Amino acid sequence: MALAAGLLAFGVCTGITDIAMNARAVVVEQSAGRPIMSAFHAVFSVGTVLGSLVGAATLAAGWSMLLTAVVLGAVCGVAALAFAAFVAAMTVGRFTADWVSARVGPVAVIRYGCAAAAVGMAVCCSPVPYR
Repeated sequence: MALAAGLLAFGVCTGITDIAMNARAVVVEQSAGRPIMSAFHAVFSVGTVLGSLVGAATLAAGWSMLLTAVVLGAVCGVAALAFAAFVAAMTVGRFTADWVSARVGPVAVIRYGCAAAAVGMAVCCSPVPYR
């Protein structure tokens, strides 16, 4: 129960911080006069990837949980590598999104992004059992 309460508080604080950062990034992006929002998120993702890899490395090296409690990998163990792969893919997308948005327009990005998300959800949420 304490872990759930701690994770809830962490999520609320992270969400509030994310909103504040995005609000400031909107102002900076408007000043720049071109799409750069995804690049801001990509830089955040780079830090997350590095943190996940450090967590996985410390666990692989046999460090105690006490020593690795600072990184998410200490809690997730091997899952830190999966999280690192996820965030690395997200980082690539974020670094390329501004370029794509400038080339094809934000409406097309939303349309095709939603279509890709729908396909992904259909595949992942399929009632067909995986064997």
